[in-house]
Amino acid sequence: MKRSAFIDRVRAALATTNPRPRPLPPRSLRRLDASADLSAAFVEACSEVGVTGLLVTRGELSARLDRILGGMDTPQVVYGPRAAARLGQPAATEAALRAGPSVAITEAEVAIAETATLGFDTDVRSPWLAIAAHTHIVLVDVDRLVPDLIDALGDPPGQRARFFVTGPSKTADIEGVLVTGVHGPAELIVLLVAPG
Repeated sequence: MKRSAFIDRVRAALATTNPRPRPLPPRSLRRLDASADLSAAFVEACSEVGVTGLLVTRGELSARLDRILGGMDTPQVVYGPRAAARLGQPAATEAALRAGPSVAITEAEVAIAETATLGFDTDVRSPWLAIAAHTHIVLVDVDRLVPDLIDALGDPPGQRARFFVTGPSKTADIEGVLVTGVHGPAELIVLLVAPG
């Protein structure tokens, strides 16, 4: 088949499809709306997917992180750029990521209350930070909580891609046996940060 004939067939096929996206489901069919207590819904959803979800104030954040890290055996901690700036720590280097950190601390761009899903805008290091460590601690401000995925997708990340994470890494590829932490962190801790 000639190239021009092939392109004509593709154009003809595309002309018969409906290019308009489907409308969003009505708000009445969604489990949560913006008037719900999104913080409580998020923490509850965390427990359903194997995540430790904690509500803390800005004033309590450093002390809570110190308690979490103090309960671990000499953790090697790396920080994502935004978490590093917030906590006054150096951001992760490529060498630190290659060394296999035991704890990564990052910030999520968005959190979905319905499913305890976290959305991260990518940069060079963020996918590695999200999967390189045994324990991933995520900071997310309560004003970044949205009811569901539809609302999370309504806030485009601009020039970056966004990836979503729900719970710690799990797989049952081998003989149907569930294993945690193979393709990413075995433990996910989310600190939902409220003003105060």
